[in-house]
Formats: sequence, C-alpha cells, structure tokens
Amino acid sequence: MPAPGMTYRVLSTSEGDQQDASFGGVAPLGDGEGELPRWVPYFHTTDTDATIATAQSNGGSVLMPATDVPEVGRMAWLKDPFGAVFALLTPDPRM
Repeated sequence: MPAPGMTYRVLSTSEGDQQDASFGGVAPLGDGEGELPRWVPYFHTTDTDATIATAQSNGGSVLMPATDVPEVGRMAWLKDPFGAVFALLTPDPRM
C-alpha cells in the first residue's frame, strides 16, 4: 500500500507529455512482512469519497484513505470483500 509522501514513478512509452503515453506506475512495497509485488488497477470515478462509501457498505475496506495528490487528483486504495486490492482516482480537472 502506498504511503503519503512516497515516491511514485510513472511509466510511459515516450518522452514529453506523459498524460497520453502513460500506462502505469511503480511504487515501493510497503513494509509489511511477506508483501509481494502486484498489479493494482486504478478505476476512474467522478467522486472518490462517494465510491469509498459505496464500497464500504458492500463489504470493502479502505487501505489508504482518500488523499489529494497535487497535479494528479484524489485517490484512495481499497480492498474488496475477497481481498483484491484496487485504487480509485478522481483526476484533477486541470489534467
């Protein structure tokens, strides 16, 4: 799970404008014992906080509370009732 203030590197297929050519990112593993590398899908949502509330009411849990990331948007990490980790992102409207 990423922590606030951590380094997150965006992966891209070209130099210059990263928005059109980006396809993912790399974050360091947490300091939890036995944590393995994994893919974490990001789902676009128009309201991160409302989507978190819906996920929680359906048995999901919050791993990283909603956080505003400058020049990116509002994001959060969640886990579904079966243990699958995923992220939510409401993009910064200026992006």
